[in-house]
Amino acid sequence: MIVVLDRDCSLKEKAGVVRYIESHGGRLLVSEIGDETHIGLIGSEAQAIAGDLATMPGVAEIRDAAAPYPRSLVSTTRSHPKSKLAISR
Repeated sequence: MIVVLDRDCSLKEKAGVVRYIESHGGRLLVSEIGDETHIGLIGSEAQAIAGDLATMPGVAEIRDAAAPYPRSLVSTTRSHPKSKLAISR
């Protein structure tokens, strides 16, 4: 499960979300992806506390899944112009 924080979430609100997860035995990883902060939750307690997390200050949304890679590195959602190379003999 992924907890996406508001873009204007304060450090105090982030800390509150992290403390809440840890106090319920959750394991987590905080990632800054672009201008978003994601908190990845691992463990069976993730679904049990999802409802409470969704109502906490600073939480924008709860996602059940996310791409297994940072969107900024590899993605089909972003298109880059194709390169053309001239090959001469």
